[in-house]
Amino acid sequence: MHQIFLGVLRARLWIVGAFVLLTAAGIYGALRLPTDSAIDRLIVPDDPVARATAEFERVFPEGDQALLMLEAPDPLSPDTLRATDHLERELSKIAHVEPHSLLTRFGRGTQAGESTDSQAQQLRKFATGTKLFRRAGLLGDNYIGIALELRVNSPAERNTVLAAIDALVLPLDKAGKPFTAVRRVGSPWLDAWLESQTGSATKRSMPLFGIFLMTLVVLVYRSWRVLLAIILTLGAVVAMAVGQAYIFGWTNTVVSALVPLTVMVTTTATLVYLHSRFMEPDDAPTLLEHHARALTNKFLPSTASMFATAVGFAALAVSDIRPVREMGVWTACGLVIAWVGCFTLFPALQSLLKTPVRTERASAGTVFPRFVDFLVPATQRYRWLFVAGTLLLMLCGAAALFGIPGKVAPLSLETDALTYVNPKERVAQDTRRFQDSNGLDVMDLWVQTPPGHALDPDFLRAIYLLTQRLEKSQGITAVARGKPHQDARLDMEAKAKKLLDRAA
Repeated sequence: MHQIFLGVLRARLWIVGAFVLLTAAGIYGALRLPTDSAIDRLIVPDDPVARATAEFERVFPEGDQALLMLEAPDPLSPDTLRATDHLERELSKIAHVEPHSLLTRFGRGTQAGESTDSQAQQLRKFATGTKLFRRAGLLGDNYIGIALELRVNSPAERNTVLAAIDALVLPLDKAGKPFTAVRRVGSPWLDAWLESQTGSATKRSMPLFGIFLMTLVVLVYRSWRVLLAIILTLGAVVAMAVGQAYIFGWTNTVVSALVPLTVMVTTTATLVYLHSRFMEPDDAPTLLEHHARALTNKFLPSTASMFATAVGFAALAVSDIRPVREMGVWTACGLVIAWVGCFTLFPALQSLLKTPVRTERASAGTVFPRFVDFLVPATQRYRWLFVAGTLLLMLCGAAALFGIPGKVAPLSLETDALTYVNPKERVAQDTRRFQDSNGLDVMDLWVQTPPGHALDPDFLRAIYLLTQRLEKSQGITAVARGKPHQDARLDMEAKAKKLLDRAA
């Protein structure tokens, strides 16, 4: 290894030149990476439930569901109904948006705004005569709801539609009448916020990490040449680590922001480790010889550390979730690139920039030796106490993770998107407010029969009994039976035609 590093240092100009070209290629690849930050990409496509859901959506296509809560002291007053009617008509003009409300179910006048007092009374009787609209979230004690179906095909299209909806409803919220508040509820707004924040996480974290790095290097080494060597090495390896995804066809996702951050943190630790050893003087006859000795001395521990981290991330390749699998392999490959850069580019830059070394060994001072003299005998004397305390903490961690039957619930896997949204965000507050009185999750139960039997009396009776049992289940607020499949409708039409022929 000593001879290899001597060769690396002698070829420093060639190494820097090669990394300049590779860094340019990495930047080119990074700029051309497609972005696919949709939350639903985390769903495993081969999962049986996912396959059934995809098939159901193919047969019964529907868009993303959202809800507008239009709060008012009397949500069924004529003024409120006229304003709701006008807003619903304006929403229907937005491409890919299908609004539905009480007015849709009840039927409107022939012209916009033609909601008379008499019609308002009729609608009040219609809306309060059943619990269905309250269960569906279209009516509450102090609000009337407009359900929105967004038939969009991409996150970008969804964001465009949401911006158009916000342009209509936010001015009404600020006006204060006839609605006291307009609340936006549903996963489209939550997913848009999560994807936006995830995409900007790297942009926020990188400057903070850069400030920390500059402060660390300047305070510890007090050399701008050392800082320049570290920054150039980090920039090169991160560009190459990110840009390699273009070769393998990977995309930026909600979790890929971890790739550059992990590579930067691991590489920085290794570079600081290498340079600290380089600064320590020894009896080498020349600076080149000393430099090669320092690299040889730290090659094994640094390599073991970086490759252990890379193997840990590479283990995510077994995941069925595509973004997680790609992120693991992507990070592992990036750490291998960083390892090569740490033992080739960084030594070359150290040599070219002539980073300083100490002329004599640094003194250990007086505080640290006294601390060591106290710590070593104490850990030896109370070793059984330390080991027992460690085992106790391990058991506490296991209890928190797996739980204690009848005492402590196991740590739950949080899959609710709302919990990841900043609670101070207006969308999160609106959704929480709706969740207090209604449910947020909508699930479809697809009951299938042999062709032509979806309208058999026994089957319909079984569906009715199942609906009753589901309505009595805790946590279910409403159950609605959907339309039969096209085959069943055709069968029904054929039977009706036969009956008409017999009657004729």
